Amino acid sequence: MSEHTVKSEFKVELLAGTIGERVRAVWEGNLQQLDWEQDFLAPFRTKSAKGGYIGLGKTISGLVHAARHFGGAADALRRRIVGELLKTQTADGYIGLYLPASRTYKCWDVHEQAYIIQALLENAERFGDSECLQAAERLGRWLLPRLEGGRWRGIDGDDGESNVARWKPMTIIGLDRALAALSQATGDTVFADFCRDEIAVPDWCDPIVEGRHGEICGHAYAYLARCLAQLETSDGMNLPNATRAVIGYLRAGGGLVICGTCGQSECWHSDQRLDGELGETCTTAYLVRWAAHLLRRTHDAWFGDLMERAIYNALFAASSVDGRRIRYYSAGAGVRRWYEADTFCCPGNYRRIVGELPDFIARPYDAGLALDLYEACRLTCPVGNQTVQLRVTTDYPFDHVVTIDVVTEQPTAFPLYLRCPGWADGVSVSVNGQALSVPPRQGWIRLARTWRSGDRVELAFGMPWRLIRGFRRQSGRIALMRGPVVWGADPADNAELGDRLPEIVPDRSTCCLSDSARRTTVKGALDSRQVDVALVPFAALDTAVTYFSGRRGMGDERDHLLWLAPGPVGVGPRG
Repeated sequence: MSEHTVKSEFKVELLAGTIGERVRAVWEGNLQQLDWEQDFLAPFRTKSAKGGYIGLGKTISGLVHAARHFGGAADALRRRIVGELLKTQTADGYIGLYLPASRTYKCWDVHEQAYIIQALLENAERFGDSECLQAAERLGRWLLPRLEGGRWRGIDGDDGESNVARWKPMTIIGLDRALAALSQATGDTVFADFCRDEIAVPDWCDPIVEGRHGEICGHAYAYLARCLAQLETSDGMNLPNATRAVIGYLRAGGGLVICGTCGQSECWHSDQRLDGELGETCTTAYLVRWAAHLLRRTHDAWFGDLMERAIYNALFAASSVDGRRIRYYSAGAGVRRWYEADTFCCPGNYRRIVGELPDFIARPYDAGLALDLYEACRLTCPVGNQTVQLRVTTDYPFDHVVTIDVVTEQPTAFPLYLRCPGWADGVSVSVNGQALSVPPRQGWIRLARTWRSGDRVELAFGMPWRLIRGFRRQSGRIALMRGPVVWGADPADNAELGDRLPEIVPDRSTCCLSDSARRTTVKGALDSRQVDVALVPFAALDTAVTYFSGRRGMGDERDHLLWLAPGPVGVGPRG
């Protein structure tokens, strides 16, 4: 992969790692295979729609990320698609697919435009495209007068009055982040003023309400998106109350499920149900973004653990290995289904978030560098007057060893922070073969020294198999984990066991990874006999069995991401 620049200084080059495989799959298996002309561009050229949603902005954002990672053909496609989109902008500034009579006040027109603004601004920032910046500003200036003075509250449902109550508050998802970014890019505070005065982003703090569609308080994707917008437009260590509510709900309220996501049928839920419409891909994408932001802001390692759990399980379950098919939901129990179209919200949000993952691997911190995710990559970071390169070699999360090789023109002193996951059963670290006694502090190992070219850090985490105790709907049941990865069984791999897979009592001491580290077999008890159960990572399941039967004394381990209180924290009544 080609190098890309993050904020013009910090560089990441992905190698053949677990995240790198998915980033490449989105480009080669998905973005290159789309019918851009018919499915994405044609509706924006004809502008004949009375309703509906394409998700073109989200998908162009994914293409922008592919271009910065791979260059070449990805960059050529980016230039072509962005150029064609700009041709569809009307003289007054509108970019969209709706007839004039339906524009703005029929959902999902504003939602579409919000992500188009974001995509154009991302393209302008990454590639210095001033034409995109101008187009985004024109679209913003066209849109703003149509929304000011509370007019945004008049957005109607796309199938008549019956849909208004359900969807109206949802139709501006993404607008807050789009206008905040537009204000920063143009220097014009009118866009930020709208977010403050009209949407009240700084002061927003709706309660989390379970089981209710429509309003932001009951929709996990919309709530997390608003939390992220609020975080990005605030500063300091004091977190907004809405974000605090989410943290409490996930950690103490049962809102987080074992695969690292949340929500049923797009709504908040805390009963630990894993079947049905679990973990909308849009929700998982924003949960990852939200956790990544909080990790950078607070340096609290818990957010890194949450981020990796969500990435390696729920997020990667949302796509086929080759990247071509994408899911709207990724159930942890029962059959998973592929979404039937390339357009709409979840496919676009998946393309975007996977392209963003390299930005979450590492960051400058404390005049040095912090590794938040462990991925095979090359990192280039300015430290003082020097440029330091780190080459990370690992097959994490399936292997417990991480090797970091240092390349620098001359000796350079800086601290290197290594996240120690909460699941790790001990950690060992050595520099140039010499074991160090550096116990983790608050989830981090700090190595401060004068680094020289050729220095090698070896990090090894204790990564035993764990039996995680379920609760609420999963009470009396256990799940198997190794590192951040949840392992489950697919009936297709265990044909002789049929629908009795959830009844098996597994013996974790018999788990043994194959050479590929992508499959394992565990022995288990079923009735009075011993059986072999084939296990694969959660992301690889097509029909999922995640929880198995437990006996008293089994699965004494709690999920380290959760602190369980007697009941949901700060949750309103079910709608």
